Amino acid sequence: MKKKQSKTKIIVTAFELFVTEGYRVGINRIIDKAGVSRGALYHYFNSKEDLFEEVVKTYFFKQFQELPDIVSGPGNFQSKIQKIMYLPLSPLYEVDQCGNYPHTGAEGYLTIVSAIHQNKRLLQLQDDYNKLWVESLKTVVQQGIKEGQLTPRQTIAGLVDAIRLIVDGALLNAYNTSLEEAKHKLQRSVSYLLSINFKPEVAVMKQ
Repeated sequence: MKKKQSKTKIIVTAFELFVTEGYRVGINRIIDKAGVSRGALYHYFNSKEDLFEEVVKTYFFKQFQELPDIVSGPGNFQSKIQKIMYLPLSPLYEVDQCGNYPHTGAEGYLTIVSAIHQNKRLLQLQDDYNKLWVESLKTVVQQGIKEGQLTPRQTIAGLVDAIRLIVDGALLNAYNTSLEEAKHKLQRSVSYLLSINFKPEVAVMKQ
């Protein structure tokens, strides 16, 4: 097995096991399922904690690296807001591929989130990405105002906070329903919020 493929296989396998069996899963279980040697795993990762950090960065944080390109890329503020507000749901789609969501997968997701909160480096990285996400929303809302599509009836910070609360609610709702339903509810809620801030001649985001 090529080195890059071997490392990828370890990360993918570890993610699946963290989701379905929890953070308590042993390193030997990961080695056996990945079909690699102990030496191969420790060649890339010094410990299970190091491997867990790589899993989280790959499946939970990587999507936030798209934010600068979304903000500076083509498209009006509506299309950009949709892309930004769906990013926090991305890990749930990854979990759904290996965890029988919303049962085993939801439990696995919460287990990983709980483990993140026990890791200072990951917690700091999560906080940095959350701040970037909020700043990206602010920038796109400002774009909407500049384009003449938004007439805010509240402060930009207030509008962004409202969107953030709706997204947080969608994440909580996703634990008890399908991801697609959670996504539709998120879109409807944000559409309504933006509709009361739109100029009359501007259409609301498609349902």
